[in-house]
Amino acid sequence: MAMLIAFILMQQFGVSANLMSLAGLAIGTGMMVDGAVVMVENAFRLLAHARESGKPIQQTHLILQAAREVVNPIAFAILIIIVVFLPLFSLTGLEGKMFKPMAFTITFAMAGSLLLSMTLVPVLASLILKPKEERDTFLVRWAKKAYLPLLDRALERKKVVVGAALALLAGSLALFPFLGKEFMPQLQEGTIQFRVTGIPSTALNESIRVSEAVSTELHKQFPQVRSVLATIGRAESGETGDVSYMEVNLDMKPQGEWPQKISYGKLASEMQEALEKVVCRALRTWRPRPTRASRSSSLR
Repeated sequence: MAMLIAFILMQQFGVSANLMSLAGLAIGTGMMVDGAVVMVENAFRLLAHARESGKPIQQTHLILQAAREVVNPIAFAILIIIVVFLPLFSLTGLEGKMFKPMAFTITFAMAGSLLLSMTLVPVLASLILKPKEERDTFLVRWAKKAYLPLLDRALERKKVVVGAALALLAGSLALFPFLGKEFMPQLQEGTIQFRVTGIPSTALNESIRVSEAVSTELHKQFPQVRSVLATIGRAESGETGDVSYMEVNLDMKPQGEWPQKISYGKLASEMQEALEKVVCRALRTWRPRPTRASRSSSLR
């Protein structure tokens, strides 16, 4: 139901259902149920204690009391999760287009889960939950044996625990300036791609001729290139492209085999300059070829 609320708000705010927006729902699936789990566990605890006391059980009153006890922790916990994703709304450019839909859907879903945890979940708990004996599983009993003595020692040494936490925080802040900071890392998988776009009236044979010139020149000038593959046009699936649109994919040799040490960025810049010269030279040497339909043509 929290997802349903998220979909309704997505419709209202014009957020489309795509890979990134639906990824937000996938990420938030586990967090959506946290409020309901806390609410139900506290209600079950109070019902179990009332059963042990032997007094008449007023189930609606006990569940209302349970909801009042945890309403503030649940609200703050969910709001903290929402606040964590607020910086994504300030992103611009490619980062904003990619991550804003995810931030919207997570915010919508968490807001829906907060609303349901405060309204629907207590009602369902009053209808479904039955007073039973509260028992710890073996795992919980084992965890308590290890945790409770550690908790007691921490409470006896409050200053030491707080001081250690502050020291760790200060240490992490001191290391922060030495970390690389990049929101979208540059992935380098040994390939470089260029896009060549001509005028819409470019013929297929002319695009092929330009691609052959580009391939020859790249192999001639750059020994780092292992192979060149030029794809012309694009089918009617996804983003379509005419024969005037060309993608040049360069499969690069391992950097250890390059004749000189150079970064991918600098190499790509040099290749771009060479490609511009090749394409301009190919256009200057272009001559119209007569066809059966017309003996002459022109290039704009």
